Amino acid sequence: MLAKFGAIVTEGRGKLGDVVFSRNHYGASAHAYAPPYSKSHGTPSEKQVQASGVFAYTRSQWALLSEEERLAWRTAATTFSRVNVFGDKMPLTGQALFVKLNHRLIWLGMDYNHLPPTPVPVQCIKSLDTFYAANDGTMEFYFTNQLNQNDFYFWEWSTPSLSPGINSARNFPRLIARSFLTSEGYENIGTNFFAYFNALPVAGKKIFLLIQTLHTRTGLISPPLMISTIVQNV
Repeated sequence: MLAKFGAIVTEGRGKLGDVVFSRNHYGASAHAYAPPYSKSHGTPSEKQVQASGVFAYTRSQWALLSEEERLAWRTAATTFSRVNVFGDKMPLTGQALFVKLNHRLIWLGMDYNHLPPTPVPVQCIKSLDTFYAANDGTMEFYFTNQLNQNDFYFWEWSTPSLSPGINSARNFPRLIARSFLTSEGYENIGTNFFAYFNALPVAGKKIFLLIQTLHTRTGLISPPLMISTIVQNV
């Protein structure tokens, strides 16, 4: 749980029942206690372990920067911000910005940036034109591209099979694939869908696809483009 305190409660520290009260760079908050992974609470998946390792490695690289480089990231962080669940703009720390941008590059096996990039908007592909899915596992989409394929990487998000009456996919997409931006204007992601959800698309259900492009020189990522389709029975 994330809470925004008012005039009655203005500070909180420690654990009360299953709620942890804390204060950090963003202000005071309360969140549900999350016990460490154990046999009684389940074990992390291979993807979770991999993601945790990438974040840990990226954070460790912060300590290897020179003081001048860390100062540059702290200064740049004042021009970056994120919006929380309350709609408030929240400033990032220099280290948070370093990790946010560079963990994406490290995940892809690329060199990370020692100095921060300029916060310019990143373009996505020009359009998502067609999205087709069938219950035999076929999932393919066609797009129009105007970007230099050598400088961009696909971030591909998908929902599981949903009710056809759902019109918004805000809470459902999962990152199922990362791939180099191709020049063909075509991608087949059926294998990635099955690997992530361990299921084939369900006939008559709706699937949403979201595409973002990652700039491989900066780690900056574009706003998403979204398209949906009804799964065909073949």
